[in-house]
This record gives sequence, C-alpha cells and structure tokens, in this order.
Amino acid sequence: MSLHDQSRRTRAYVSRFSGRAILACLAASALLLAARLPPVQSVCGAGPPLAPGERDVTDQVLRDIEQGRFMILRYDNCRGTVSARLNGSAGGKSSLAAQFDGLYVICEPVLRHLLSLGGPMSKGICDLYHIYPQRLTVSSRGRFVEYIHPDITDTYTWARTRTLTLPELPAGTMTQQAVEMWHEKVRALHKERNLGAFFTVRDRSKADGDVRIMPTAFVGDQTGITLRRTQPGKAPRVIRLPLGHFFMGDPVTFAGMETRGVTSLTWWNATLAELVAYPSDFSLLGVTFHHRFRMPQYPAPHAAQHPRNDQFIEASLFYSVGLAKEVDAILTPYTPAEGTFMPVPNTTREYKLEIRSPPLAEIEAVRFRLFDVSRRPGICCNAKVHAMSTSGPGGCPHCKAGRVMTQKTVSQHFNRQTYLPRLVTTYDDCPADDLPDLYFTDSDNGEPFQLSGEVVEDERLAYKAADELVIESPRKQEYVAKVRVMDGAAAGKLTVELLVGGAWVPAAAMGDTADIKGVHLYIPNDQDETGVADAWENAFGADLSEDNDASVGGPILGDGLSSREEYRGFLIARNFERTSPKEQDLFVTDDGGLYVDAIDRYVTRWYAGSGVTLHRLHCDEFKGDVVNWTDESARLHAQHLIVVMQHMVMPLGQDVSINRHWIDLWQKNYVGWSPVSWPRKELHTVFVRNDSRGAIAKARTVGHEMGHQLNLPHHGQTDETIDLTGQVLLGAALDGKYYVAVRGGQHSGNHLCLMRYACADLYCDSTSALQPFADHKDKYKKFMPIGWRQQTLFCDSPAGTGFNANGNWCGDATSPACRQGLRIRSE
Repeated sequence: MSLHDQSRRTRAYVSRFSGRAILACLAASALLLAARLPPVQSVCGAGPPLAPGERDVTDQVLRDIEQGRFMILRYDNCRGTVSARLNGSAGGKSSLAAQFDGLYVICEPVLRHLLSLGGPMSKGICDLYHIYPQRLTVSSRGRFVEYIHPDITDTYTWARTRTLTLPELPAGTMTQQAVEMWHEKVRALHKERNLGAFFTVRDRSKADGDVRIMPTAFVGDQTGITLRRTQPGKAPRVIRLPLGHFFMGDPVTFAGMETRGVTSLTWWNATLAELVAYPSDFSLLGVTFHHRFRMPQYPAPHAAQHPRNDQFIEASLFYSVGLAKEVDAILTPYTPAEGTFMPVPNTTREYKLEIRSPPLAEIEAVRFRLFDVSRRPGICCNAKVHAMSTSGPGGCPHCKAGRVMTQKTVSQHFNRQTYLPRLVTTYDDCPADDLPDLYFTDSDNGEPFQLSGEVVEDERLAYKAADELVIESPRKQEYVAKVRVMDGAAAGKLTVELLVGGAWVPAAAMGDTADIKGVHLYIPNDQDETGVADAWENAFGADLSEDNDASVGGPILGDGLSSREEYRGFLIARNFERTSPKEQDLFVTDDGGLYVDAIDRYVTRWYAGSGVTLHRLHCDEFKGDVVNWTDESARLHAQHLIVVMQHMVMPLGQDVSINRHWIDLWQKNYVGWSPVSWPRKELHTVFVRNDSRGAIAKARTVGHEMGHQLNLPHHGQTDETIDLTGQVLLGAALDGKYYVAVRGGQHSGNHLCLMRYACADLYCDSTSALQPFADHKDKYKKFMPIGWRQQTLFCDSPAGTGFNANGNWCGDATSPACRQGLRIRSE
C-alpha cells in the first residue's frame, strides 16, 4: 500500500480529531459571536442606529425597506476571538481559531416592515442580519502521531494562518443591486483566498419567535499537511497533503459540514437541532466565554488499537468579543537596519514591546504572535537544514540525533552515452525541516516567556518551537522577543496583543516595517506582500517570475533561475549567498576536489570578466546535479550545474562522431574533453586529465572545457594531427604525430579567448594541413607566435587579435563570437 493511499484511509480518524471535534467546539462560540455583539459604534446611512433585537424601527428605515434598500451598520471598534484547542490523551494537538477585527452588518428587517403594514405573517418571515468581519484571521494547526502498526507510525503536522480583508462597504443605505454586487466581490475573494467566515441571524422575536444563527466558515490549503512515515529498516518518507483532508466531517452527525473538493471546509445551514434559540429579548452585548470538556476519540478502522494512540480528547473553547480597550503600547524592531533586512537562514531577529498604558495591574497577559508565515521546503534553493549545520551534537544545533551523511556511487552520464562511477553525498532530513520559516523557540526566549499557540514538541528537536509567545501578568514595561529565521525567503508578520478586560487588544506597530494601518510588522519589510523583501525589489525591480539576467554581448538571456529563486538564495561552499537577477550565474562542482584551486583562483575571475558569475558548490549542495531542487513547485525548471571530473581514459563510449584527430589529441595528452551543449540532463559533465602541469595551465583547460558546456564551440574545426615520421623541417628531424594549426582553425580569432586552442606544434599557412608534407614544406613552420598571452575571456568578435590580427598566423575565427552563443539555462 502506498503512503498516499494509506493517508487517504486515515482521513476518517484525522477528521474526528482535527475537524469535527473542533467544529463541535466552535459551534457554540460562533453562535454567541453572532448573537451578542457590542453596541454599534458607527452607522453608515440615515436615521438612528439600528441593531438586531431593538424593538423600535424608524419610519425612514421602513421607507428604505419598502424601496428595496438596506441599512449598513459598522462596528469599527469591535474585536473578537473564537478558538478551540484539542489535546489528545497521547499527546496529539489540534486547534482552529478565528480573530475578528471590526464587523459589517447588513440589515434586512423584513418582518418588522410587514408587521408595520398589518399583514398576515408566514412562519418563514423574519428579520435578516448578515454579519461579516471587516478583517479576519483564521488559523489551523496540529500535530499528532498515529500508530497504524506497533512499528509503523504516521506523523501529521500542519500550521496555517490565513488573513482576509473584505472590501469597504459604501456609505449610506444601499440598493439591493449594490448589496448583491458587494456580495459578489466577497464571494470572489473567498474563492480566491480559500478562506472566509460570516454569520446570518434570522430574528423572529417581533412575532414572539426565537432567534437562530447560521454560521459559515471555511479555510483550506493545497499543501498544508506534512505526513511523515517511519518504519524499521526504511528511511522516513514525507509527502504533502491538502489541508482540506483534515476537515472532512461525518454527514450523519454533522449535517452542516461538507467539503469542497479536498481543500476546504464549509460549515453552514446546520440542522435545526443544532441551532441555538434565544429568547425574544436577545440583544448585542459584549461577552467572554470559556469552556472545557472531554470527548472520546475513535481510531480509524485500519489503525492498530495501540495504547499510544489518543484514546480521548480534552477540548478547550475560548470566546471573547467586545469593545476594543484603549491601550498605549508600541511594537518596534529591536535589531538595527530592519527596513533593509533580508532573511538569512539560521539567524534570529529581535523585536521590542514598550507598554505605556494601561497600568500593568490591568493587563492579564501579553502575546507575541507570528502569522501568515511562509513554509518552504528546505532553507534555500539548494539545501535543507543539515547541509548548513556545522555545530551542535552530530553537527546540527536543531536536533538531538545530529545529521547522518550518506555516500553512494552512481553512474554519471557523459554526452548521453558513457556512464562513469561517481560518489555523491546526501544528508538525512532534520526535524526542523518541517517547521515554518519563522518561529519562536524556548531556547531563544526564556522566562518570563511561555510558548503558546501551536507548540511543536518533537522529541527529535533540540528545542520547542511555536508561533506565539505569552507573558502572563507582565511586570515590566519593555520586553524583547527573538524570532528564529530559517529560510532565505522567509516571510511573515508579527503582532503583539495585550489581554485587557477579557479582550486581546493589539499594540501599535511602528517603524519602517510596520504595515500602513500600524497593526503588525512585516518580517522582512514587504509592504506589497509578494513574499520578497522590498529592499530586493527596489534594488533590482524585476518581475519575480522572470529569468532575464543580462547576457554580455549575446542574445540568450537568463541563467535558469527566476528572480524569486535568486532572492531565496543558495548555500555556496557552506555560506548562504543571494545571486543577482542582473547577472548570469553558473554553478559548478569539482567531483574529485582536484581543481578547486584552479576554479577558485582563476576560472571564477576569468568568467566574471565576461559577465558570468561562477559559483563552486560542495558535493552535498545539490541533488541529482540540480541546483534549485528543494522546491520544485516554485521553480521555472530544473537548472543543472556543470560537473568537472578526472578521467584517465578517453571517454569514447559509442560516439562514432569522435574522429581519429581527437583520439590522437587525447593520446598526446591534450588534457580535456566535453561535448558542446548547455547544462542539462545527461549533458553537463566535463573531463580534465590531472597531470603535472601548473595551476594556471590546468585552470585554462577547466575554463575551456566548461565553455563547451556553455554552448561554445572551438574557433574553427580545421586543425589536424599528421604523422611526420622521417620528415625534416628547418634542419630538424621529425618523428611521430604533430598537431598542425591552420588559418581559421582552432587557434584562430581572439588570442585571449578561452575557447582558442593553445597546443599546436606546427603552423601551416593555409586553411588545411597541406599534404604531402614534402611538397609543401615552405608553408610549414613551428607554432611560436610572438606576443603570446594567457587566455582569460570569451571573445565578442570572430576577428583575430594579437598575433592573429591583420591576417597574421591563424587569422579570423570561422565560428561566431563566443559571447553571442553563450547559454547557461537548462531549458
């Protein structure tokens, strides 16, 4: 049975734990929220305030109803919290929470209008009130372990926080058409964000009836769940599942719950037995509600009846809504230069809260809360946590067991036909890989801070992690909290709230990174909420999905990496670095470690002079020879690096295109080999023979052969190797095979270009090596041009320069300029 199939069979169990039970808790709180709001603070429209439950209605309102118009009420200074937390007897945890900031109420007092006309009343006639939060934050989090066999466990973890701001309602009373247009915008926003909540109040109190509330709430995510299976003798397997898998209800028990696809929950039109009926004198009043109870937990049929599975659930429900209390508290960045900060994995940032009022004795608690936090696989484009870790037990400060390195031999492709053994290195996953990109830890934040919200207590982690920090009964005016940053593209928001009079009241966020409303701080500063720091966008101004890195002198733009990937960055020789979307970046690895000095000291500098930024990766900083492997969903395509290998035997394979001339060259120790291509699957390997030559000579060969992997041919193809045994040239006896350079051949063109050959023995003043030799001796001479210099660049013209200038020696190249054909991107 596949892991995915197993996960599908597990849904019944999961839904009982994290979906149905939570909604059972939330039902009461949601109904209370709709029925007991504080008095209206501001009213859009003519006439006196109108709230559900008031006994009188003005003539103006009746005229509006008669004309098909609705009154809009606004509760701008109203905040509320609804949350349910479930704790299983074996340690499972799950929660669902909604935070409301302001309310819109659309009033349709139809019953009152008909009563004013004195007409007969149908039992279905009522006053309707549609209640929407102006700003909504919904969080769903959880972690639990299911033993499907005594030795096989599935660990489910998720943490998602989503926010939504509804469109502004126009001032004044609204026509039915205008209300419906607004509803359409809201429905479109709900669908786009896969998130929403609202309540409908059906009030028959004016006809001596009751009041019923119909709540609707849904939240979903395509990749919200991490399922990790462990079993003896096998490496752990991890897959991502839609969050909606964990909100599937039982249609018999909860008729009001249904799923939309597999990624969202809709809770609406509950059965009459589940609706809460209020007496006819109900009113909108602030209220705080807290309740705890226990319910049994039923394991899925396929799961083992293991005592370590949760047997029952302790449920805790908290609900609060009321007028916002006035506080004077400020949240600011404490770490310098926060406005230009860009995330660096495995670092921390500090944020300060300053409390000015009310007095500390009136503050029940303080809460630092992270939300809308990104959750990307790995820590950057080419590495996970263990690749960066160098300290702590076993080389990792994040987990107790430490990292485990695995090395294995694989077959390396060369020119799609030859397969050679090669050693590759990988690391196991760290439990920190499953955490969000930003979080709090108990090791970073000691007393009086307490972890709260969704707390991760993985026995494999070296610390506990959470999305909230709480200080109960604060005793100081200032507190500084540390946030752990674990990804090069980490993004999130931080807010601080004070619990005053039973309601959470946000502190004012201030500084360069505060949002325009002063509610939260962006980490990093990201006012347009693209997931990329504004400092990066201001510096480069590129479309985040583009790959248009400038090509110096050539038409082929890009380096295979989007601007967003270049922002996220790479682990390069154990250091985190961002690449530039204005420059072409090329990655290389030295498989045997023989050419590190040549690449770092020389080739990197030479390539930079031609507009190519070269990065040498360690053997564990890529996977499958792909440099952007950690998050396949976010990349344009797989970008391959160049692999430099040593091989002492010419890699002929089955390539019949390799002629005798090249065989002769290899046998004469002309030290390198690579097909002309660009870095792509099965075509990204070069061979360099390790011999006694100096570092610069080796570097020249490495740079030349890598050039072939950038789609660059030789300057010509007409040089030859000829057998001159027994011949005499300039009084010297010749013996064996000699390499002959000719006009327009491999030695032609720009004398400084890395793609020009520099290995000829003889020169023939012709476009080919003239034969027979004895008849053309006057055309031959030793290849010893004056003004010889080291090649250090890629040419931008086929014209001969230096000793090849003005038709001398080998003259102009017959191939186009190298920079015009240079290509890095794999697809």
